[in-house]
This record gives sequence, structure tokens and C-alpha cells, in this order.
Amino acid sequence: MDSLSFVPLSADHFALLHKWMQEPHVLQWWGEGKTWSFEDIQKKYHSYALGYKIEQGMKKPIFPFIICIEEHPIGFIQFYNALEHEMGYKVEENWVNSSRSLAAIDFYIGDTQHIRKGFGAEVLKAFLHDYVFINFEACLVDPEKSNKIAIKTYAKAGFTTVQEQKSSVIMIAHREERKNPLIIFGSSRNDGNTLKAIKAVIKDRPIPIVDLQELNIAHYDYNYGNSHDDFIPLAEKMVRHNPIILATPVYWYSMSALMKTFIDRWSDLLDIRKDIGRRLTNKELYIITSFGESVPRGFEDAFSQTCDYLDMQYKGCFYFYSGNDDLELSKNNEAMASRFSTQIFN
Repeated sequence: MDSLSFVPLSADHFALLHKWMQEPHVLQWWGEGKTWSFEDIQKKYHSYALGYKIEQGMKKPIFPFIICIEEHPIGFIQFYNALEHEMGYKVEENWVNSSRSLAAIDFYIGDTQHIRKGFGAEVLKAFLHDYVFINFEACLVDPEKSNKIAIKTYAKAGFTTVQEQKSSVIMIAHREERKNPLIIFGSSRNDGNTLKAIKAVIKDRPIPIVDLQELNIAHYDYNYGNSHDDFIPLAEKMVRHNPIILATPVYWYSMSALMKTFIDRWSDLLDIRKDIGRRLTNKELYIITSFGESVPRGFEDAFSQTCDYLDMQYKGCFYFYSGNDDLELSKNNEAMASRFSTQIFN
């Protein structure tokens, strides 16, 4: 978004903040349960415009900006050190790596002509890149649980849920996320062509492989009577990795029954374990498959549409030819695997 800019907050902007604070969509989440006068705005933001916030008698740095598109002000955004400011909860409980720096962001789109048009995620991405990640290694936000629009916007900007508080969701985005892939392998043979396909892609990399054959994952149950099988432990493992790589042979033009049963159970993450489902947001998903005759039409649709539904990123599929009739396809396996490997790991 070339026309996007961030103007440091000054006293000249207080009237604008007061105007936005009267808007119902801003007042609902920023109003603190009261009606804001212009004097209230002046009192709160006077020190912000000077670059600090007073907490317990101490001046603590804070960096507020007005968001502009084509020089037209549309909203407010600020960042600060999450480990120095009062957050209403212990940040350290959600940020175990104390040697790394952590910022926090607050923001809203105030101009009613620019809400619900997809600007929020782009604003956040630009602000993280241009300001926050120059100074900090990660960034925290804590939207209200009921603020579904904000949660989805933060997710699109790269934030993932790390914990749910009583009334809020704690989400963190990282400046440069380390690749930490996990392969979930679903085949009736654990030493067949799909395993060859996996090895062609990962080479000698020590990447964990979960074999669905070795787990007890039952079919989806509308009454959740199988909630104590191996699915939830695997889901909890899955959200600790990125990207996620699903490996399945082509069986009757589609994925294996093992893989289909596993993906059907992702419905549990939308119902009884939403805390896990939210953490899938923005994760990358790759597919590795082996086929013997021809690539079936629409094979990837189930995977890509699942990603669309869960706000994950579908990144593509590697097709490993395991037949004997087409020498050209066999020769292409190595080159295609190398390109796919580069896409995943680099």
C-alpha cells in the first residue's frame, strides 16, 4: 500500500482523536466505559505526544502515530515495550524467552469510510515492518475475545494466539519466525512411495514425522465421544510447528482414508478446542503426495479450501511420480523435489 504513512501524534491531532472516540465502533473497545470529552483526550494524550506515558509516577516511552492513506488520516496506532508497561496480566507468562525484546501494539481505524475494507491487516503489516520490528524482535496484542473482527485482522497480519485470558486473547507476531516444520504422514504403507517422496524433499534434515498409522484417531463424532483419543495431543503438537506438511498417497483420486479421518477431526478445533484452532491461523500448509498414473483433478482443493476456512496459508503440493510407464516423470522427481524443498525451507 504505497500511499500508506504514519505521522507522529501531536497536539494538533487531539480534535481528530476526540471525533473518532465518538464513533460507536471505536468507543465500544476504547471507551473504558465512559463518554470522552475533548478535555479527557487532552489529559490522556498530552504526554503521549511528547513520547511518554506516566505509570506509577514513572515516565515510560510510548510511540503513537496517526495512520494516513494518501495523507488522509484514518486511524490511530502506537507501540511500546510490553515488558515495561502495565498490561493487566503478567506478560512474562506468555513470553518465556526473556532475552528477546517484545513490543505491544494498540490500534484502530477511526474513519468510518475505511472500516471493514481490509485496510487493518495491511496497516499492521506495514507498521510492524517499518517501525516495530526495527526495534523489537516480536510484538504482542491482546484483543477482547468478543472482538472477532480485531482477532481476524491481527491473524491476517501474522499474529498467532499463544494464550486465552478470561476476557482477552493474547497474540504474538515474530520479526522472523524460525522454520520448524512437522510432517504428518498418512499412508497404509509406512515404507512405500510416499515415504520416498518425503525423503526426496527433506533430504537429511532431521524433521519430525508423525505416522498416523501409529495413532488412535477415531472418525469425527458429533457428540465428541472420542475426545480422549490421540487427536488432541497431535493437534497440540501441530500448533507448535510451522510449516505443517501433510504427506499422503493418491488413493482413488483423493487423499488416503487415514489423512481424511485426521482432517475431518479438525472440526474439533472449531468447537471443543477453539484455543488450539485459533493457533493454526496464518500457519503454512504444504502437501506431499505420490501417484502412479496421473494427477487427479481437484486433488488439492480439499487442502486449499481447509486453509481458506481456517485462515491458514496453503503453499502448494509436490507430486512424486511412482509409476513405471513414464520415464520423463520419473526423471523430473528429483528436480521437482529440490524446488519444493527450497520453497519450504528457504
